[in-house]
Amino acid sequence: MNKSITNPLFLSKILSLILVVLTISSCSGEDEEATMPTSDDSGDMMEEINLPPNSFSLLNVPNESLGVTVVPTLEWTTSVDPNGDTVTYELFLDTSSNPVTSIEESLSNVSYTLVNPLEPYQKYYWKVVAKDPSGELTTSPIFSFTTSGVIFPQQALVSEAPFEGRISHSLLNFNNKLWLLAGFAGGPTYYGDLWNSEDGENWSLVSEVAPFGRRYLQSAVVHDGKLWVIGGYNGDDLEFTNDVWSTEDGLLWTQETANAAFAPRGNASLTSFNGSLWLIGGVQENNAGFINEVWNSTDGINWTLVNDNPAFSERSSHSAFVFENKLWIVGGTVTSSLSSNEIWNSTDGNTWTQVQTNGEIFTERTLSSIQIFDDRIWLFGGLQNSTLGSSDEIWMSEDGENWNLAIDRSVFGKRYSVATTVFQDRIYLVSGSLEDASEIPNDVWVFE
Repeated sequence: MNKSITNPLFLSKILSLILVVLTISSCSGEDEEATMPTSDDSGDMMEEINLPPNSFSLLNVPNESLGVTVVPTLEWTTSVDPNGDTVTYELFLDTSSNPVTSIEESLSNVSYTLVNPLEPYQKYYWKVVAKDPSGELTTSPIFSFTTSGVIFPQQALVSEAPFEGRISHSLLNFNNKLWLLAGFAGGPTYYGDLWNSEDGENWSLVSEVAPFGRRYLQSAVVHDGKLWVIGGYNGDDLEFTNDVWSTEDGLLWTQETANAAFAPRGNASLTSFNGSLWLIGGVQENNAGFINEVWNSTDGINWTLVNDNPAFSERSSHSAFVFENKLWIVGGTVTSSLSSNEIWNSTDGNTWTQVQTNGEIFTERTLSSIQIFDDRIWLFGGLQNSTLGSSDEIWMSEDGENWNLAIDRSVFGKRYSVATTVFQDRIYLVSGSLEDASEIPNDVWVFE
């Protein structure tokens, strides 16, 4: 054996060398372990990545809605944060196609009812931004809607009034009451009753058969402090008539004339303008022909033929009204099977000008109803040409030239020959025929 191996000094040097090597190896291993990246499989050691809130949808008001209240409630679905963070919302709304006006921020709910009313008859755009605490954002799509100056009802004021449902009836605002008179319900059923109401909800029967008798297709208007009923189809004598009746209180009626200067007719339009009654157009006995004559009278007895052949064609079931100090007529039946959507006006009832409309306008129609409300023209329903049927649309215009579809599917349904009037700063709508004429409801609707 080599003596150096058993030498104590030699063995001491060898052990020292081994310890140095082991120490270096140990330190090297610790350094390598300290600088290694955290394993992807190690959930505890991995730093979490913050993600934006998930996408979400706008619910209400639906995109491109019409006739929306000026204080709408806006709703959207919940946006879930993938990291489990709390999500808040910021609502943007204005008239820009990409709205930048913040209405409310840090919303925790998924709906918001506007506090300050919007402008009426204005198109608005809205969107919602979802945020997490770290500032990550997710933006919704952009929706639009157009406001209305009228609050459209969701249900009838009266679903079943005490009077029978009817068409070709008259509804008027007279002596601080609503007055409903006459009409037709199909077959041999002609009405001559007279009803009134102080609120549109509670109705009183004034007369089962008024002195003017059972009739429909009559013309009626309030003029010079009286309620007037002119012409139409007499349901007792079964013929068209040209008589003129008036009343100062709805109880006592005066037959101003039994045979006015104009020929018997029905579905003529009647309005009050510049101190006179104006009777325009109509249809003659047994549909013998449509008329476009223009007549006027200051007393309902003496009538003057203002124009026997004005610029507009013969027609019946059209609407006549006064707007911006002019006489206007809209639509009507121009042949046995065709309707019109023409608009005409006149400053004197003699010379007529066809209004040139801009952009979208309602289709040809007859037996629609027009009222002036909030300094605008409002058109309700009507019977379109045979291929289209009845309409449930409501149209509005500020000038008669530019028209907007205020609502395209009104809750009162597709109907025609509906009676309307303005009463106590509201538009009242009563009865009329639904689309297929199989149902004539006796309901009352109110728009405010």
